[in-house]
Order: sequence, then C-alpha cells, then structure tokens
Amino acid sequence: MIQNPTYRVILRSIFAAVMQSNLSASDLRSLASELRRGRLSGELAYLLDEVNQHFEDTSDRRHASDQLWEAERIMKERKLSKLALINIVRSIDGNITPKESATTRSILQEFLTSATPRESEKLLDTLKAAGVSDPYLKGISETRR
Repeated sequence: MIQNPTYRVILRSIFAAVMQSNLSASDLRSLASELRRGRLSGELAYLLDEVNQHFEDTSDRRHASDQLWEAERIMKERKLSKLALINIVRSIDGNITPKESATTRSILQEFLTSATPRESEKLLDTLKAAGVSDPYLKGISETRR
C-alpha cells in the first residue's frame, strides 16, 4: 500500500464521509465486506475516473478558450491578415484546410479544437513571431515600394 501524506489524507476523508453518513451498523458491515472483496473499490475507482474526466474536459475547454482569446489578441496586435493565419494553420497541420470565406475566429476555433497541445502552442508561438521583423530591413523594404 502507498503510505504517503496524500494517501493518508484521502483515507481519512473517505472514512470521515462514511462516518458522517446515515449508514446503519449493518450497512457499515456490508460496506466493509464489499471493500474486502474488492468489487466496491473497482466501482468507486470507475466513478472517480468518470468525474475526473469531466473536470479535465472542463479544464481543456477553458484552456482552449484562453488560447482562442490569446490568438485573437496576438492577431490584432500584430495586424495579421486572415490569409496569414490560414497559411500558418496549414503549415502546422496540413490536414486542416480553412476556407477563406470563414471568419478569423472560426478558423482559430476549428484549429484549436482539433489540435494537439503541442500544435496549439506552435500556433501561438508562430503568431507571436509573425509580423516581427528587423526594423532596419523593414525600413529598406518600405522605401523600395
């Protein structure tokens, strides 16, 4: 058995919840019997995994929302065009082919919902790097126009 501080806290919390419940002495004996056989612990583990998955999904959606907000902010700040975004998205994931008629937000949403965390980070990094250029070279290119 794992004997670390987290294990002890969890064990005490479960025990306290059982003791605070309205279970009768017979129910407590039945619970102890089920715990010894292992069936109840398997079902409890399943329920905890399901609940944990819900919290992870919520966290992932919140993270994707934060990334969408960040990507939109960078695009506005860098004054990047929708075409630049489409090219960046295609360079990161060639399977995604955003339509030019789609809005910038919908292109970002489509990409961020299907992208891996690494691809999402690459998008943000690429957007941050786009539009940044050497002032000297920028001056030269603007004078030739």
